[in-house]
Amino acid sequence: MQDLSSGPLYGRSMNTENLTANWSIELNCDCPICKEYVNLLDYPDFWDGNVRFNIGEHNTKYSKNVEVKCPECGAEFQVDLTY
Repeated sequence: MQDLSSGPLYGRSMNTENLTANWSIELNCDCPICKEYVNLLDYPDFWDGNVRFNIGEHNTKYSKNVEVKCPECGAEFQVDLTY
């Protein structure tokens, strides 16, 4: 935490409630068909059949050759997940 004993915030009261910090998870790649840079998680059914790996998992047998669909054009292709 920042030292408030001097500087521009000295003497200001601090809110004692914790703020909320939100995770923002994306899985981005270039579609080999439409060439768009897309977030694969935008495809509505991304997790259907893909529950065998965890968010952030990479370089495992479950995170390689993952079948995905482009949320822009619907093309089907495989990706290796990396973090």
